[in-house]
Amino acid sequence: MSECAATLREARIVSEIERVLTESGEREQLATFDATKWVRAWIGEPVPALGGLTPLHFMGSTTGLETVLQLVRQMQSGAFA
Repeated sequence: MSECAATLREARIVSEIERVLTESGEREQLATFDATKWVRAWIGEPVPALGGLTPLHFMGSTTGLETVLQLVRQMQSGAFA
């Protein structure tokens, strides 16, 4: 994956995190929360909901990115299925 593609995929995840916080009524937290910094750390951490793999492992394909975005959406409801 090119650096440009990786940056765009990261930006999609950052945008989704910001949307989740906004829709969850966490606008105040969003004002002080560095979503980009959080995403950069999070994508390198193993996630049980991803079978112990990192989100970064999935981000090389469109399908994998959608898997990661779906996980972010599930964070909103607390469901990590």
